Amino acid sequence: MTAAPALRSFVLGVVTGMRSQLGVAVLAWSEPASGRDTRALRLLRSAPGRGLAGVGAAVELVADKLPSTPSRLEPQALAFRLLAGAGVGALAANSTDRRTVGVASALGVAGAAAGTFAGAYYRKLLPARTHTPDLPWAVGEDVVAAGLAATAIKVWPEPRPWWQRAPRALARAPRAVARAPRAVARAPRAVARVPKAVAGAPKAMAQAVPRAVVRAPRAIADTVTSRRR
Repeated sequence: MTAAPALRSFVLGVVTGMRSQLGVAVLAWSEPASGRDTRALRLLRSAPGRGLAGVGAAVELVADKLPSTPSRLEPQALAFRLLAGAGVGALAANSTDRRTVGVASALGVAGAAAGTFAGAYYRKLLPARTHTPDLPWAVGEDVVAAGLAATAIKVWPEPRPWWQRAPRALARAPRAVARAPRAVARAPRAVARVPKAVAGAPKAMAQAVPRAVVRAPRAIADTVTSRRR
């Protein structure tokens, strides 16, 4: 498992800890379903999967602002967010390898725990410290969660297999081949300039050193004068 899928799984786990349905919704809507997706990810990115994920995220964004909503630190709510983080981490890895899925799930759980406790602490501390309503801070948490989700998708996108990268590389090959004769033709000219550059080096040094020696007393005098001022 490379660094990009690991970071994506962890960050989407953090997003899930902050908004339990947002990580799934981002995975569902970030890309269309393709043949390289796992069966679970293809199901999530189907039309019904996208619809359910979008509705779930929208409902949670509204329910989170209601005073009657229980704390995310209650045992049932905490367990749900951790399980959701495990699922999001595994889906974000987009792999059928058991070891990769296990590591991604663990990273998702760790991220969900971090997001859950950090979000709960933030929502409890700042309104009490500032003597302001909870609503602005809840919206701020929404913005942070959405920004982290976008970062996870854009900065660490799902790796493309070699057969999808190959056409672009093959399309660039003729241009590289066409440039090769020009580069080869320039090589003798560059080689011919090397002796001239080497021969000119002593002359350049002979000119630079006396100038530096002449300028040194003036620079020292300017420094002493500035310090006295």
